[in-house]
Amino acid sequence: TFGNVPMEAVCLGIPVLVSENMGCAEILNKVGLENMVISFDNIEKVADRVQQLCGQSILPRQINALKSILDNRIPNIIYNSIVIDRIPDNNQEIQIEIQGISSNRESVLLFKKSLESNPFISKVEFPISDLVKTKNISYAVRLILKQ
Repeated sequence: TFGNVPMEAVCLGIPVLVSENMGCAEILNKVGLENMVISFDNIEKVADRVQQLCGQSILPRQINALKSILDNRIPNIIYNSIVIDRIPDNNQEIQIEIQGISSNRESVLLFKKSLESNPFISKVEFPISDLVKTKNISYAVRLILKQ
């Protein structure tokens, strides 16, 4: 996967985190944005990098929310990128977009259900089109964290 959404976000000045396995990781590294490329294997490092990229604008409870989302890994769900941004009309609300791949629909449905039951998340937007295929599914989920 190349990663058009993370590249568009970076062009708008929005910090992103992408997997070192994504195609756009090579470009980010070449242009000096290697701090936006990371392995998603260590949740603590991911949370630290999010805080580093966002500075003081992301609250500790929001970092804890991100950790809880990433800690509850579902088998066969691979994270390719995370884009973190503020909601335009409300500077306090944080939205997170996670893009990735799953080998099967059951894992995507389990991932969706775990996000919907997460106490740190107020809204989960998971396009129905992500559930049409039964295998090798690319997904993009948008989350709004509770304030």
